[in-house]
This record gives sequence, structure tokens and C-alpha cells, in this order.
Amino acid sequence: MPLDFLDPSDSLQDLISVSFVSFLLLLSAASFAAILFRFRRRRRRRLHDLLSPLWPVRLLLPLFASLWSFSQLLRSHVLRRRFPLLHRHPAPLCHAYLVSSQHLAEPAFLIILLFLLRASTRPKRASSAVSVFATALSAALLAVLPFLFLHSLYFFLATYVPSLGTFPKSYASSASSDRCAYPLFGTVLLAVFAAVFVPIFVSASWKAVSIVINRRLRRRLYVLCAAVVGALSVQVTALALSILWNPDDEAFQWLSVIDTSAVVTLISIGEVILVFWPVVDALSVGDVAESVRREEGSRTTCVAHTRRPAFSAV
Repeated sequence: MPLDFLDPSDSLQDLISVSFVSFLLLLSAASFAAILFRFRRRRRRRLHDLLSPLWPVRLLLPLFASLWSFSQLLRSHVLRRRFPLLHRHPAPLCHAYLVSSQHLAEPAFLIILLFLLRASTRPKRASSAVSVFATALSAALLAVLPFLFLHSLYFFLATYVPSLGTFPKSYASSASSDRCAYPLFGTVLLAVFAAVFVPIFVSASWKAVSIVINRRLRRRLYVLCAAVVGALSVQVTALALSILWNPDDEAFQWLSVIDTSAVVTLISIGEVILVFWPVVDALSVGDVAESVRREEGSRTTCVAHTRRPAFSAV
């Protein structure tokens, strides 16, 4: 029986969240395509950039963005209503969503942003793209490892030690509800991460702005820094307020929409500034360099044709 994806029982908040996440998936796919297009043009020697080892690292941005988007789709009430398999075990699925999105994909995405920002302001060193990619991926995974461990430990204790708290209320409103809630412990972990990350990112952004001369690049850094600070502040506030309501309440659902929109805005701005615009800049610089080489080649050819009669045998 075909699935009815136009169910009138779907709430407006769920449809808005799914629309935001779907947009982010399309943007991440376009980011992958832009980077692959950059590699293809580089083989033809038309792209020119000074930080080529960082290009494979940029692939991690749409990768973690896609992971966050798929986690949001698993949590979505729209998909759960249509796929019975997602409705059978709500608590473990909500735990998997919280771990994969709030404590893996989103922090790792932010760490890659910081890595790219710091690496672009450091002196260029002779290093392979593979080593830079491995360093960036290791830094992201090591940064999120404590949060993954603490949240998994909380899940274990809440499941097998009932005296610590009622586990079902931490993830779903009731046995008949398949909506995921945001446990206070997970929100505290995210707030701790934001409190540590934001000053470091602002400091790195300020250092980059002091080095960059181009006004257009400065504006991009200002927008990126404002997006990180604003989105994390809005997200933590929305998650903290959501504890006051049950997942089936309308107020909770609107707070969930605010949380989703804040993260989608942050990730979208990060991908546009650190993926799309560098590709456009590299294309423009490569076209200018190629036109210069063509002019120099044409001048050399003209000089050769001019001097050829003087050396020719009569």
C-alpha cells in the first residue's frame, strides 16, 4: 500500500521542521557536488588556490551536516507515523538521535569549522592532503568523545537504575507518544560545549579578521562568527525551555522548530562560506591566471614569429 505523505494529521511544526531538514540535505548534496567539481577542474589546471590540502577537509562539513539531517528525519513525527518500524522502540531511537545529532554531528561540524578557520590563518606548510584530513577528522572525533561517553553513560544508568529518574519521561511523553524529548542532561552537555567552543571560535575569528585585508572576506567572517554565536545561544535556550512542556504540547513543538531552524541556519551559513564561496573564488582566480598565461603565450609566439626571418637561411 503506498504511503500517504500528505497526511492532514501532520502538525504545522512537524512539516516546517521536515522542510528545513530537507533543504539542508539538498544544500549538503550541492556542497559535495561543488567540492567534486573543484577536484575535476583542478585536474584540468583551471582552479588555483593557495590552501589545497584543506579542500578534502571541506568534505567533512557536508558529511556531518548530512548525518545531522538524517538524525532529524529519524526523530521527525512525520516519518515515524508512516514507518511502523520507527514507532516500535521510541526510547532507543530517541537516544540514537540525541547521540548522533547533538553529541556527534553538530559538535563535529563546529570543530571542522574551527579547524578550517585556524588553518587558513596559519603559515602554509608542506603537508599532504591526507595528513591534514586525518588530523581534522581526529580532532573532531576526539572533541566529541567525552560527550558521547557521558550521554551513553546517562542512558545506561537511566535505563538500569530507576532511582536516578524516570527514563521514559526523558525521551517520550508517554507510552503512546513517539515524540522525542530533550533530556536536561543532554542540554547541559550541549551548553557546556557551547560555553567552551564559542570563546575559542570568536578568538580565532578575530585573529582571522585582523589578518585578512579583503573587505569581502571580513564580512564573511563576521557573518560566520555571528551565526555560530547566535545559533548556539538560541538552540541552548530553546532546549532548556522545552523541559517545561511535554513533547505533545504545542509550545514544545514550536521550541523544537526553533532549535531545528537555528542549527539549519548555522550549518547552511557554514557550508556557503567555507565550501561554495571558496570554490567560486578559486574559479575566478584560476580563470584570471589562465588568461594571463594565454596572453604571455601569445606574446611569446608573436616575438618568435617576428625574429624568425633574421635567423632563416637565404
